[in-house]
Amino acid sequence: MRDITGLILGLTFFIGGTCITHAMTFYTPNNGHSCGSWAVEHRVPSPVSAQLEAWALGVLTGWAQTLADMPNASPIESDILKGTDHAAALEWLNKYCADHPLDETIAAIAELAKEIRRRRSN
Repeated sequence: MRDITGLILGLTFFIGGTCITHAMTFYTPNNGHSCGSWAVEHRVPSPVSAQLEAWALGVLTGWAQTLADMPNASPIESDILKGTDHAAALEWLNKYCADHPLDETIAAIAELAKEIRRRRSN
């Protein structure tokens, strides 16, 4: 039983690691992933579009953690996603990318963070 459990866990990490590696390698700002590519990937739900969404939410979470660790961080800045509907945030990204296909995806995520902060401050 232990061998089967180890095999399943090993395969899970291998397959999951491959997906994550693909998402982080191909869809990072260093490779210039454009909003146009994001829009194309989101025409039909797929494993790649799910990876992109997870990556985008992860970027926001990372920024939130970085801001939380800074002195004098405000609650609005340090917890960007708190109380935010993830589906709505991703739809916002879809619309932004459809309207700005030449922008990089990371720029769209930064704009989303600004929009969330703007709405919270009102």
